[in-house]
Amino acid sequence: MSIMRLTVFFLFILTIMASCTLVHVKNTVPKEPEMVLAGIDPQISEYFNEYLKLSSQHDITFSKNPVIGFVKIVKKSIIPGTTVIGICHRSTPLKFIDIDTEFWEHASKSSRKFTIFHELGHCMCGRDHDFAEGKEYKEEVVEKVLNYIYNRVSFQIPEGYYDDWCPKSIMHPTNNDDSCYEKHYSEYVNEMFERCKPI
Repeated sequence: MSIMRLTVFFLFILTIMASCTLVHVKNTVPKEPEMVLAGIDPQISEYFNEYLKLSSQHDITFSKNPVIGFVKIVKKSIIPGTTVIGICHRSTPLKFIDIDTEFWEHASKSSRKFTIFHELGHCMCGRDHDFAEGKEYKEEVVEKVLNYIYNRVSFQIPEGYYDDWCPKSIMHPTNNDDSCYEKHYSEYVNEMFERCKPI
């Protein structure tokens, strides 16, 4: 064989080997990346399992579990003096819940539990920041309540709050004092599932 033919043959073999390698690499990419992402962080699983147990006691079942994990949330809150500690992303078939890492590190067990329950209320029950028969918590009222709690400025207790200033729903847009969770635990659980429409 001439040198020219050997060179062409050698280049032909290299081309075939390179194309086979590319095909192999391409086939290793997962077709459904959500399968890689699916799961619940182990630190959250006890709260999630409790939520499922409570939903079962209220005759509610869900077809899909969300993905729940930790991130540093940088989204600004619409309510002055508060920060976003959890976000439910429910616009896709696979639902995601992000919990702020800094909040989680410093939160009490009750606060962690009810934050998870709140976000699951959004992602699994289709709830908004509402109470009673779907009445929304108004941002300006929430701000007034927070103002009262911190500054003791007097005004009448608005709809959606108990006489002790605790909200009547865990779907309230701010994280509540642990004493509210302790005093109104059964009311919160019942209200959480009475208006749950699994999505």
